Amino acid sequence: MRVNGARAFGIFAAIVLFCGTPQAQPANPPISDKELVVATKESPPFMMKHPDGTLHGISISLWRRIVDRLHLHYRFSEEQRSRPW
Repeated sequence: MRVNGARAFGIFAAIVLFCGTPQAQPANPPISDKELVVATKESPPFMMKHPDGTLHGISISLWRRIVDRLHLHYRFSEEQRSRPW
């Protein structure tokens, strides 16, 4: 089947009009400039404290990986009181 130039242009124009044109999206759009406060409490092996006060554990490592990938500003806030749950 042979398609002439005018018909090919018409098909192309219809596709562009109905489908829209692709637009570039930023690779890592900024989510927020606000600081994310992550509440924690000591609960081995999820969150533990080194003698110098630095935090470590499964949950701490996971949060650090998430915020590094999403480029978020964050800080950990240790929960001081115990709750019944």
